[in-house]
Amino acid sequence: MKKVKLVDLSYLIKRNAMISAATMKKAYSLTLFGEIIKATPVDTGRARANWNISDNTPNYETTRSLQPKLGMGISGENDIYIANGLPYINRLDSGHSSQAPNGIIAPAIAATRNKFL
Repeated sequence: MKKVKLVDLSYLIKRNAMISAATMKKAYSLTLFGEIIKATPVDTGRARANWNISDNTPNYETTRSLQPKLGMGISGENDIYIANGLPYINRLDSGHSSQAPNGIIAPAIAATRNKFL
C-alpha cells in the first residue's frame, strides 16, 4: 500500500492572518514608492529625489538633493500619500521624457501589482 503524504497548510494560514492590514498597506506603499522612484526619468536626479511618502497628508516639500529618500516613517495605520512638489513632475508623468514614455505612476502601479499577485 502506497503512503500518501498530507500537507498541513494551517500554519501558513495562521501566519498570513497575523499579518495586519496596516503591515500589508505599508509594504505595498513602500514597494510602490520604490517603483515610482525607479520609473522616474533621470536628467539631474532632482525629480527622483523629490518624491515623498507620508502619513495623513501629502508632502509636497522639495529639496535640492539628488538622492532619493528611503521612505521611512510611515505607520500604515493612516492614509499614505506619495507626492512630488516639483512643477514639472506632471509633464514627466504624462510621458514627456523619452526615458519614461508611458509616464511614471501607471507603470509603477503595474509593477507593484505584479509583485503582490
